[in-house]
Amino acid sequence: MVGGLRREWAEEIRCASPARASLVALLNDDSSPVSRVHLGLVFLVEPSEGSVEVREVEKLEGESLSLEAMRRHYLSMESWSQLVYDDLVAGARTRVEKSPLVVQLEPEP
Repeated sequence: MVGGLRREWAEEIRCASPARASLVALLNDDSSPVSRVHLGLVFLVEPSEGSVEVREVEKLEGESLSLEAMRRHYLSMESWSQLVYDDLVAGARTRVEKSPLVVQLEPEP
């Protein structure tokens, strides 16, 4: 679990500062055949300073947005992203202090 988090962070994100990843939810989405056989762990990742950027720009794109600004993309999000967004709006951030798992992510060398 933690190995997967660290691997995905290193492969897909560029961040010059350490970051703290707090487990805030489990994600179970039964809306499609593929999602029915997957269980997701949702981490809220907060860099100690600065911002993050997408590393694999040939495959992915992304930007940092407030929840309010993100709302305009809601209908084009995959169902799991909509579930995470809904949970963030409902207060997932308040669960950070009670997180059963906190992982320190190191900056890129």
